[in-house]
Amino acid sequence: MNRNIQPASLSAAIDEFAAHLRAKRRAKNTVDGYVYVLHKALKTWGDISTDAIEPIHIDRFFAAGDWADSTQNQYLASLRVFFKWLRNSRYTWPDHDPTVTWEVARVRSKDRLRLSPDEFYPLMDACSHPRDRAVVALALFTLLRGSEIATLKWADVDFGAGLLHAVHHKTKLEDAKPIGEELREELVAWQNWYRLDQGTIKPEWFLVPAKGPDFYEQDPATKRLVRDTRKPAHLKPTKKLGKPYEVIKRPLKALGYDTHWEGVHTLRRSGGSARFQELRGSEGADFAIMEVASLLGHTDVKVSQRYIGWNIAKEQRNESIIGKRMYPSIQRDSRIRLVRGGEHGSTS
Repeated sequence: MNRNIQPASLSAAIDEFAAHLRAKRRAKNTVDGYVYVLHKALKTWGDISTDAIEPIHIDRFFAAGDWADSTQNQYLASLRVFFKWLRNSRYTWPDHDPTVTWEVARVRSKDRLRLSPDEFYPLMDACSHPRDRAVVALALFTLLRGSEIATLKWADVDFGAGLLHAVHHKTKLEDAKPIGEELREELVAWQNWYRLDQGTIKPEWFLVPAKGPDFYEQDPATKRLVRDTRKPAHLKPTKKLGKPYEVIKRPLKALGYDTHWEGVHTLRRSGGSARFQELRGSEGADFAIMEVASLLGHTDVKVSQRYIGWNIAKEQRNESIIGKRMYPSIQRDSRIRLVRGGEHGSTS
């Protein structure tokens, strides 16, 4: 054994790697994502030594799962981060990279689901609980991520200033989000319902908290238990909403959409695209994309452009060229140069 390294069991290394990520204050979802992939590897390989992982193990890992190319790329990236940490922590050799023979799969780009603005209110109307409607409204009109919405509290809402104070979890940046009229109307209605449900509202309570179980009654005809929509479940104001994406899936499904891979990001894309369309005609595309990027909490407008969608980019391209000169800086010359039989000539 090389004295310069101190191999560990894979399970122990995974636990220490997770602790390392938490010490660096990585988001919980990020840590959970790495651990999820590594536990899949642990199940495939067994609890082997960190210095015994070879390229054949990577082959076996990907052969064991029928994953889409995009998922495979994500898993490969997670493994590479883990192996880099193993090398830096001296749990394996400095040049040991079992993934070296693997390349990132080429993923065919496809346009993701984006709701039209005409569907925003039908989506909210399709919500089965007032809490869910508030979550959908916050996603559409603030463009916050699900985890960011879940951590909002009533103290963050400033109706007087028209601002909603939030933190973008990925960048750790604070942001005072503007409360537009649509969101103000929804939040006022939600505040009234919340107060009726709880008798009061405390600033430290979650804005859209978890809720208790639904009420059910027996259907006289079928004798089956069905949810009683006349009795909305009570709120748990001190308990954080656990799965915001599930809240979004329910009304999407009610509107007939396939909810596979859909969630809060679907509404972020939809709201971002709608706002861009509203602004680009009056303010120009450059201003529009910058505002949308700030709403989405992106530091790179290229990411925001992907949210807006390739089709909108193509529409913008066509509008800028059709019926106009593509290269207006080039001066037209009345002479047309012709090429015939390999000889160059000109006519006037």
